[in-house]
Amino acid sequence: MRTRLIILVAVLALAGFASLARHGKLDTTMNEAWVAKALPLEVPGYKMRASDANPMESYHMDDETYKKLKPYGIVARIFEQGNKAIDTVVIAGDSPDNFHDPTWCLPGQGWKLDDRKDMVVHTQSRGDVPFSYFSATNASGDKLLVAYTFKAGGGYHATITKLTLDMWSKEFFSGQKQVGAFYRFLTLDSNTSLDGLTKFAADYLDKAKNTSGGVF
Repeated sequence: MRTRLIILVAVLALAGFASLARHGKLDTTMNEAWVAKALPLEVPGYKMRASDANPMESYHMDDETYKKLKPYGIVARIFEQGNKAIDTVVIAGDSPDNFHDPTWCLPGQGWKLDDRKDMVVHTQSRGDVPFSYFSATNASGDKLLVAYTFKAGGGYHATITKLTLDMWSKEFFSGQKQVGAFYRFLTLDSNTSLDGLTKFAADYLDKAKNTSGGVF
């Protein structure tokens, strides 16, 4: 069984690289402005904190992130409810290289992470969605909770490895690039519990389905 699994992974990997070589960037009108309009500005009980520079985002990612990921778009919004605040980032693209795993970047910013864990977030419109989550602490003792998931043609995935296999296999059999998305939810306060964060994530996905016409 293990040998068969290794062979399958290798075949899918080779198929993915071959397909990437055959097909260029997906012919689509999707760009950052489109992504921003498709995502919710309000989530039940929460309102977005708009930046002075752009009413469609709370802050803008640095140029280095765009150069490294080369996505269709990145939308960063902070949602607030009283003394609670949740930072959201959604990235859209047509390659696993357009996305990243938060466990890669936070340690470089001085955060000590606990073990990544799997969980299921129950939504009304998307059913049970697999998520990854972990907590992190910095040298000042600040603590945050992070929950994230990936979406592609085959559904939602808790890890970028599963997303990659999904996108490559769908591309191989369809001959077309696959549009995917990364969703990251991060607490900015000490008042939001893991249950509170997952409730927000569920409400966000339900709202995003409506505002995007089912794309996100």
